[in-house]
Amino acid sequence: MSIRGQIASITNTDNSRSGGGAKTLTHAGTTAKSGFKFTMGSVAKSVVSITKSATCTATTAYVLDSTKAVLATSGAFAADVATFATPYVLSANVEYYFAVDAGGAGYTDTYVNTAEPFDSVDFSITTGLANNGADEAGRTYDIESAAIRTKSPAAIPIGYL
Repeated sequence: MSIRGQIASITNTDNSRSGGGAKTLTHAGTTAKSGFKFTMGSVAKSVVSITKSATCTATTAYVLDSTKAVLATSGAFAADVATFATPYVLSANVEYYFAVDAGGAGYTDTYVNTAEPFDSVDFSITTGLANNGADEAGRTYDIESAAIRTKSPAAIPIGYL
C-alpha cells in the first residue's frame, strides 16, 4: 500500500478476526503506554502530531525507541490531537513506537485487530504495543494517525476507520 502523501489506512475488514470493530477496555492506575511498533522506510521524516481514538482517554503521546525508552513527548491532547513542540525526526530504517498514556492515571484504551505487517512508503507497522507494555501481534492500540512530514505535513491514518 503506497502513501506518497496521500491517505492510506488499515481498516477492520476482517470481521471474523476483528469481531466487527474497535474494542474498548479500561485499565486503572497503570503507567503502561500503548500504541504500536513500526520501522521507518528508507527516508527520514518528522512526526508533527499524533491523533488518538476518540474513545481513548490518554493525555499524552510519545515517540519511543526500540527499547521503549521515551525519545519525544507531546503536549496534552486537544480534540484528540497531541502536537510535539518540535517535530521529532524519525531516522530511516529504524524501529520506533508511537504510544500514548495518561501519566500514571487510569485511562480508557481502544484497540483494533489488524493484519501486520502494514507496509507503506513511509513506515511499516510490525506489532501493537499492548496496555501491559508488551508487544502484541495482530493489534494496534489507541492511535488513529500520525502527521509526518518531509516538506509539508501529511496525515497517515492507520486504523479505526
